[in-house]
Amino acid sequence: MNAKMAGILFRAGFLLSPLALVACGGGDSNECFSPDPARCTVAANTSTTGSANNNTNTNTNAGTLFTTAPTAITLNAGSGVSYGIGGGTPPYTANSGNTNVGKASVSGTTLSLNSIAAGTSPIVVVDSVGKTVNIALTVVAQGQEGKTLSVAPGAITVGNCTTNVPFIFSGGTGPYTVFSSDNFSVPVSSPLALDPAVNSSYFTATVKYSREALIQLAPNPVSSTLTILDSQSRTATVIVTTPTLPIPTGPEACPSNPLLRIFPESGNFRESEIRSFEVVEGLTPGGPLAVISFSDPSVAKSFPVSLVSPFTFKVQAEPLRPGAVSATTLMTVEGANGQRSSIVITVLPQPKP
Repeated sequence: MNAKMAGILFRAGFLLSPLALVACGGGDSNECFSPDPARCTVAANTSTTGSANNNTNTNTNAGTLFTTAPTAITLNAGSGVSYGIGGGTPPYTANSGNTNVGKASVSGTTLSLNSIAAGTSPIVVVDSVGKTVNIALTVVAQGQEGKTLSVAPGAITVGNCTTNVPFIFSGGTGPYTVFSSDNFSVPVSSPLALDPAVNSSYFTATVKYSREALIQLAPNPVSSTLTILDSQSRTATVIVTTPTLPIPTGPEACPSNPLLRIFPESGNFRESEIRSFEVVEGLTPGGPLAVISFSDPSVAKSFPVSLVSPFTFKVQAEPLRPGAVSATTLMTVEGANGQRSSIVITVLPQPKP
């Protein structure tokens, strides 16, 4: 073999060497060619639910952060999937917007997603200089029974140091669990049955000064996510937002207001019956009256009978709807300082003669 032919074969061998050229799946054309193997890392597990999705997140331009994951991913609850990360400036990190739905982690150039329970969560991949790639994660559960969970209100803005904020939810399949994304700032109660006849329940939340508000020089509104999880991995969420307030200067984050207490703490009524309730703690004598509201105003109504402390008011049950065997409503009493107390009112039919 002469020297000219040997040179041609050497150059051809270098161009075809696997060390010089890497080919793998991913990208809009389902192929990727790069001299850097890390930029062509493929999914270790692509068992997502539904049809295949071209990887619109992949971008092999130099300096651009990319991932082989599609922009929208659907997983079954309790499953996992991995994708490659490249470009940008390592090291990489990943965060989940709702860790009750799914979790994200990074090991080197591998992005791992693990589904927890049904719902949606944004996933953000970040490099060391702040470049980001966004992924929309949806988690579904197979073989679900019963109706979809729903909660009201789905979003609420309340002031700091507010207690017993009620949320009513229905649907799903018990038992239920309630989570808070920040149990320090917005702790929640256990779920309680409201009206078993229509599979309705409720829980309450308490809003404190958040850690963020205590340390920021110019605090911004802080939002927390409350999540109800049923036995079929369904979820429903509530967003609780606390507006910007001055940073407390004293040793206590919240004023020492007495909790608002109602007596009796529950009430069973017959149709059109009137009963008395008292605010036994939490109101200032001679101060503003409490505000009383009902989750279902067609079940009961209230009216004051006294303007002195302890504050006394009466509740009257409304007639039941035709064919109904009972009706339930959540009565909430709120004082001028934002303290709240909620009790269950149940209305039963008049006894037959």
